Amino acid sequence: MKVLPKILLTFFLISFFTFNIFAVNPVFSESAEKEEFDRIYKEYQGSQEEYKAAYDAYILARAQYLKFKTLASENNAIEKTRKMLSSRNEVLRKYLLTLKAKVFSQEGIGSATKELLSTRIDAEVVWYENHSQKLSSAATLNDLIADSNAAMAHYESMNSLIYEVLSKVVRGRVNDFEKRLTQDFAKISDKIIKIKEEERADFKFSAEKIQIIERWIFETQGRVERSQGKIAEADSLIALMEVGINKKKGYEVDYEQVLARLSEAQQYLKEASSFLKEIVRQVKTAD
Repeated sequence: MKVLPKILLTFFLISFFTFNIFAVNPVFSESAEKEEFDRIYKEYQGSQEEYKAAYDAYILARAQYLKFKTLASENNAIEKTRKMLSSRNEVLRKYLLTLKAKVFSQEGIGSATKELLSTRIDAEVVWYENHSQKLSSAATLNDLIADSNAAMAHYESMNSLIYEVLSKVVRGRVNDFEKRLTQDFAKISDKIIKIKEEERADFKFSAEKIQIIERWIFETQGRVERSQGKIAEADSLIALMEVGINKKKGYEVDYEQVLARLSEAQQYLKEASSFLKEIVRQVKTAD
């Protein structure tokens, strides 16, 4: 009676790891979207607890069946196995809905991308709903084993979508940071141009101060360009997920590389942000 494929370990490693990442400094466009995400995420956590209880009951029923081999123990094993598989489906369904809520609550993701990801996630949610309904017709343990294997195969097939969504959520966060920083950079650069054109003696900066400010502008621009290069590398990796290029290698490898590139991009943006603060400090400081 083998109805516990490695899908469970794989899934929980993914879910716990990724949501721990998302819990750090979340950015939401509206409070309503944050509340929706919080609500669905709480339901997802609740479904995990229900699954754990169903799994424990399944393990006990399995042990009793293997020990006694009676009709009563077999019927109990069928019931508990069906319940465990249904609970597992519900965890995955709630997980997908949580991902969907995260997509819509994350700044920096385009509306067209949000709608496309939402449609694809909804299709997967429907699959698990239909699969749970199918479980009620299973009459034997072998039927349930086949249903479990079908769920495992389907989970493997949607791996690319899961990692693509996770990558685009992180990408959206970095994109939002970059957008706000470049807007500030443009405003400050325009201000510096006006300062350089100032001819009034009481307002004019010295050549030395102008050189210092221009050096910080140059350094800021360099960090922004390096950040954009890392973002482009991440986008290339995400594109591979979209078409399923690295299925054999494992999408988690691409995801880790995406996180690494975006982490580097974010570090460059943080440095650029600190340089902008230095420019402002120079402007405010008298010669």
